[in-house]
Amino acid sequence: MAEINIEKMAQNVAQRMIQKFRDNGVFVSRWIPVSDRLPEINKEVIVTDIEVSDTYASYYLGNNYWQCDNGTYEDRIIAWMPLPEPYDPQESEDEDANSD
Repeated sequence: MAEINIEKMAQNVAQRMIQKFRDNGVFVSRWIPVSDRLPEINKEVIVTDIEVSDTYASYYLGNNYWQCDNGTYEDRIIAWMPLPEPYDPQESEDEDANSD
């Protein structure tokens, strides 16, 4: 029986979903490995941990420590991405007006 690489499978599914969003005009940020660069200190970002089993909001505190929503500090974060821009009701109204 062939060995299943769950992590690789999850990455492939995520890449296909990101491409589908882009094909439909939805902007999706890319994951940034912490080995490439770290976010600004105390800026809220979305993170994923070494087990790639969950994503959650977090703040980078420096020295490889993160403050997560559940109040714990994590040193197992492998990648992060900026939060999306907040919802702007005016933007939605502008799009509705332009579609007429």
